[in-house]
Amino acid sequence: MSTSFTQGSLESTGNVTDLGVSGNGFFIVKDASGNQYATRDGSFHFDTNGNLVNSQGYKLQGFTGGASTGPTTPPTAVDTSTVADVKLATPPGAAQLKSVNVDTAGQITEFYSDGSSAVTGQVLLQNFSNLSGLTKQGNNLYGGLDTAGPVGGTTVFGNATLTTYAPNANGLGSIQSGTLEQSNVDLTEEFSNMITMQRSFQAGSRLITISDSVLEDIVNLKQR
Repeated sequence: MSTSFTQGSLESTGNVTDLGVSGNGFFIVKDASGNQYATRDGSFHFDTNGNLVNSQGYKLQGFTGGASTGPTTPPTAVDTSTVADVKLATPPGAAQLKSVNVDTAGQITEFYSDGSSAVTGQVLLQNFSNLSGLTKQGNNLYGGLDTAGPVGGTTVFGNATLTTYAPNANGLGSIQSGTLEQSNVDLTEEFSNMITMQRSFQAGSRLITISDSVLEDIVNLKQR
């Protein structure tokens, strides 16, 4: 059975690190061995090392930046030369992290106790030209990224440019922080399909019963 990649509804969670994709695109996560997977499951959290990870501990991929050095210092832009693990930056001086915001372009802004803020990362998305090439790996993860044909090339596995994989650009969707994409299963359609299959089964069973009855009559005729 083929996988449906149609958009599911986005449900609000209130958790800023829960990320839904409105439109096209997949998050890319990397396991401890460096294997990368595509997923639409945006249930992320910061681990003890400040990495933005999924429930399996796989690290979300994106651009990284640096922290601000004071309240009057402009936010530091992300480094668009290399795709890396998305993680929290080190707060400036003796300041502490107060909150985090993720905008629709996937840019992560950190706010510190000294009043400063900094854009410290950007979540990236990847689309594919042949979605049927993606293979289910369990836990809402897909492998076979090379076979699926990453749109824009395979540079998401090494260097990349901001315009290629940033949300809201090149046909990619936007990031909706504080939401999670729900199942895209159409229950009405599934119930309809189930009823159709059930009636087909009943019709087939009745046909077998009639065939058995006819054969029994033929046997009885021969025995007479």
